Amino acid sequence: MNRYMNKSFLCVTCLLATALSSIAVPEPTNTPTVPFQHTLAANAEWTVGIAYSEKAVAPPERPAAPRIIEQKITKVGKNRRIVSRWELGAVTETWIWNGSYLNREPSFPKDALLIQDAATSLQAKYLGNDFPDLLWVRPGDFVRMETYEGKKANYYKGDLGTSVLDIGDPGDILGEARASLAEAAKALSRTRSGPAELWTDAKTGFPIAAREEGKLLTFHYEGTGPAELTLSPGYLAKIEENAAQGKAERGRRY
Repeated sequence: MNRYMNKSFLCVTCLLATALSSIAVPEPTNTPTVPFQHTLAANAEWTVGIAYSEKAVAPPERPAAPRIIEQKITKVGKNRRIVSRWELGAVTETWIWNGSYLNREPSFPKDALLIQDAATSLQAKYLGNDFPDLLWVRPGDFVRMETYEGKKANYYKGDLGTSVLDIGDPGDILGEARASLAEAAKALSRTRSGPAELWTDAKTGFPIAAREEGKLLTFHYEGTGPAELTLSPGYLAKIEENAAQGKAERGRRY
């Protein structure tokens, strides 16, 4: 009797072992569910919030320069408007519009406006990227899947030292975009270093949040942008004034 029970127990054990060995155990993944998507649709609108971990530091003889705390970007084809909110309450607009780059900052004299040809403006080339602060991300920076504020996210960790300043290999996540922006980034002295983190939405691949250089960036998407962008009247007047001055100078030259 005991001999029979022992044999039965051994058979059941063998069957269980065989069944368990047939269950496929998923291999740990080393790739994100959806790769980091660095370009939004042709018409899109999104907001980037910027929170700083430390107060701005400046020499005692002058106050610290205000920093941007939020940017709302509206993109319609090749045109885009960037509305920046600054510390202390200032609000400014930057435009890439019909081939012109227009920028105004709180430090500018009243009514002053920087106007450049967008095709040659290094700043316009840099801002022509939807996520210029995330140019450091490479496919090999993916670490794992995790949850970020209740959302399933792909987590990347890298170093700002491998930013757009280092074009990298042909398999780079931004490909040709990184190469075309490298000159602009170098000229703008955007040499950055230190650890950087990025969380992207596991379903869409678009950024949720990023941490770098003592600041936290959060991204909020507001769907399709408007059908067209209309330049602010004050900016349009400055473009017309600039064009008239250029025409007058060319007339005097010849």
